[in-house]
Amino acid sequence: NMGDKEPDLSIGMPDATTTAPARRNRRALTASQKQQVQELEEMIRSRVRVRRPQLRQRFRDMDQTSRNHITRSQFARVMHTLGFELSAANLDTLCAVYCDFGNHSEFNYLDFCTSCDPPMEEEAIAMRQQMTEYYDPPPSKYFDSRGTVLASAGRSLCAC
Repeated sequence: NMGDKEPDLSIGMPDATTTAPARRNRRALTASQKQQVQELEEMIRSRVRVRRPQLRQRFRDMDQTSRNHITRSQFARVMHTLGFELSAANLDTLCAVYCDFGNHSEFNYLDFCTSCDPPMEEEAIAMRQQMTEYYDPPPSKYFDSRGTVLASAGRSLCAC
């Protein structure tokens, strides 16, 4: 036991991000239900590609606690507002996949958006560029640090 060898060792409590995967409770779906989900998601994806509604932002507006989950009725309201007329059966089908907290009433909109509203190529490139480390640009071949023109091959480019 680690505590026996090092009695002064302090072990921190896990935070919510560490324990979140264990709190997920996804329902087991039949093959026909999985097929329904794929068809429904493809229908939503095709409309999202054409209309480009800001799904993630609309759901975020409803998410008062910033936990990436909204209620089932809030999800239905947002989808209705955006013009997606989902039947009660379609809503149940999506909730079977994305209501993953065990109470089956909190909809994981982040996973839904990842599946149905993936970023466009330009957005993906911009996000990758924003997340990369910053490097200073190489020094200019033509100007010094004060902006003075540098001499090239032994001759001066400036008549200063």
